[in-house]
Amino acid sequence: MKLSLFPRLTLVAMLFALLGNARTHAQPPEYAQWGKVAMDRTKAKYPGAIIDYWHVGRTQVSADIAEEKFKLWLRNGTLEYGVWVTIRFYTANDRIITIDLSKKDR
Repeated sequence: MKLSLFPRLTLVAMLFALLGNARTHAQPPEYAQWGKVAMDRTKAKYPGAIIDYWHVGRTQVSADIAEEKFKLWLRNGTLEYGVWVTIRFYTANDRIITIDLSKKDR
């Protein structure tokens, strides 16, 4: 049995309409909680506004310890500088071990 082109196109259009209306709810990235910690600690230590944020990445230090690294760019008046933030934590419970902040001029 051969179907005409019109019913096939209608079926395809209906599928696209159904799939196109399905909304996906994006979850925040896994590093989001650490990004907030990085920004909060940077604001507490360095003056100026955070104007840029970069998640450098995660490094698995050992089986149960990881590090998240961020680079934040700050502006204080006409001065701009970067702050590297490294957060070391236990992966099982997200307990922070250390937070290192390092200011870098251009």
